Amino acid sequence: MLNPRSIWLLAALVPLGWMTRCFWKQTDKRPARLFGALGALFAFSAALAARLHLHGRTGWDGLALCLLAGLLLGSAMGQGFLWLKKGLEKLPKPMAMKPARAFFIALAALLLCWLPVYLACFPGITGYDMGLQSVMIRTGEYTTHHPLAHTLLVGLCMGLGADETLGYAVYTTLQVGALALSIAYAMAYLCRIRTPKAVWMALLALFALSPHHAVMAVSGTKDILFAAGMLGVCVETVRMLTEPERLKSWKIFLLDALLIALTGLMRKNMIYALVLVLLLCLFFAKKLGRRFFAVMLAGAVLCMAVDTTLAKVTHAQKGSVREMLSIPFQQLSRIYDQYGMDEPVSYEVLEVLPNAADYQPDRADFVKWSAKVQPMDRMVRFAKLWVRELFHFPIEYIDAFLYTTKGYWDVSDMSFATTYDMPGYPTGCMVLDQPESYGIRLMSVLPGLRDTLIRWFNLNEYRQFGPLWLLLHPALYTWWMLFLIAWAWQKKSGAALTALGLCAAYFLTLLLGPCALIRYQYSLMLCAPVLTGVLCVHKGAENA
Repeated sequence: MLNPRSIWLLAALVPLGWMTRCFWKQTDKRPARLFGALGALFAFSAALAARLHLHGRTGWDGLALCLLAGLLLGSAMGQGFLWLKKGLEKLPKPMAMKPARAFFIALAALLLCWLPVYLACFPGITGYDMGLQSVMIRTGEYTTHHPLAHTLLVGLCMGLGADETLGYAVYTTLQVGALALSIAYAMAYLCRIRTPKAVWMALLALFALSPHHAVMAVSGTKDILFAAGMLGVCVETVRMLTEPERLKSWKIFLLDALLIALTGLMRKNMIYALVLVLLLCLFFAKKLGRRFFAVMLAGAVLCMAVDTTLAKVTHAQKGSVREMLSIPFQQLSRIYDQYGMDEPVSYEVLEVLPNAADYQPDRADFVKWSAKVQPMDRMVRFAKLWVRELFHFPIEYIDAFLYTTKGYWDVSDMSFATTYDMPGYPTGCMVLDQPESYGIRLMSVLPGLRDTLIRWFNLNEYRQFGPLWLLLHPALYTWWMLFLIAWAWQKKSGAALTALGLCAAYFLTLLLGPCALIRYQYSLMLCAPVLTGVLCVHKGAENA
């Protein structure tokens, strides 16, 4: 007799078989190849997630089975992506509103909808890195562990208030305004190119009504200003490549370069992303143009020059190299976690990673702080050990990487919402704590709303809202980005593809980070929806 699981499996085979049949009946092979590859990757990742959930490791046989699942189900998943793309392309009624009016409507809607959260969390949320940054502001002893420009900006704002609390309110007010202006500018541009009205309205509702945007807006973490800048850079990238005459104006050139530099100053990952984009510019020099390459290069050079100058002026100590080695630390620690002292190499692992016993699959912070990788002779020793054991424990290395990054590619994974959850100090998917030790007093005007937000996000009760909880999942936006890349490639939209390339380059740096969190992915939570609006524009509609 069949059990319920078998019945559900057999029932799923019917629509999957129908979707596979529809896929292979496609006459246009270009989109079929692109979305088929995306579908295969999605099915492969789903199989990997199931394998890790059921067995706790992949193994060579598991990887083979997951690859087979990707090949077998890729066409069905690809057809699903194709239907989504075709549905978006057929949306009628492009926006007819004037861009200036759209800008002010979007700005007003955002500020009005975010105001209750701002009042509930006044003067602002001080979670994540604000503790370390506030110590630097008070003592004047800076490090480059966190972006100096952001730390100094927060310190400047705090000095403008009557006390630290009101000074912090000055900073969060500026941040709310910057984020709202960035989104409103993007919405005005979508109106200008006549994106479908349904898409424009849906995006405005997403940004204004989804509470995680309001919570992010009042959180003092560096990622928010970076995300606001990243959205502006993506919109300007599209405009530079579709309206090349704009760069003939030296004012526009300088403003775009300045925007790129300011964005890079908020997160160091942006510099690495810009390097990848500059290499892309060299490869496609004729299509992208010299002026585009020049503005990107000018922004990157200006960013590095300002950052270096700030470090010298403040006498900031260099941040630890450990921050860039989270994945290698996790990989060696997993060897110890899996085999303990039964494996002779574990003695060597403990010599370079004394806290390897504290290994947590989804977060590298527990093992990286004690890593002995400085000075250079220790780094060389660590590197030799890591390379040598790569050939001895390849599966452990693969599994360590998959577990650490799972929140970015598995939509069923909840590590992004629990990785910082500790007894007596729940943080959930987003942090809303207000430590008095920072010298910043909570002055909530709407304490009832703040308590609700704490239940939703610190205690993860947002999951009770059906499929809407997916809007907070970092993995959703990873697949959204990959879907847009396939769509832009199929549509031969070089402008959108270049902007998406910048997002993808930044995303690749996240895969080397210590864990998956919403704040790391927040820039993509802004850029992916807006770039969807860019790709939805009917051919010729922007000139109508």
